[in-house]
Amino acid sequence: MSDKISIRPALPKDILEGNLSKTERFQNTTIRPILKLQHDLIIATTKNYFHAKKDAFYNLEIIQQEKYITQQIIGDKNIRIELIGMIIGMMTTEEYTFYTLHASELKRRIKTMTLERILSGIDELRIKS
Repeated sequence: MSDKISIRPALPKDILEGNLSKTERFQNTTIRPILKLQHDLIIATTKNYFHAKKDAFYNLEIIQQEKYITQQIIGDKNIRIELIGMIIGMMTTEEYTFYTLHASELKRRIKTMTLERILSGIDELRIKS
């Protein structure tokens, strides 16, 4: 399963410095690289979700789009589960075992970090395909 780790992008070493809790370390060594690796798929999934929602996102003013994204990602359990599944699916068995022991906190972190990634890629979302 090290293949999953080898394809992940390298992140700056400074994110591992300091006195980090086990979940913070996991976030920085596992979740962040997976989110970066899965960026294009996360954006494509979000676009597909907006399309399924009758493209309401594209009819909003730019300033309203961020609020809409946040409301949908936080409020719609189905898209949240799909996005979290993309992250979990790229974990090794050992990482998944750690994840299950800390699932509540790590799901919250994944949700927050995924939302941040989507918002940072909002320009990609605005291109209707």
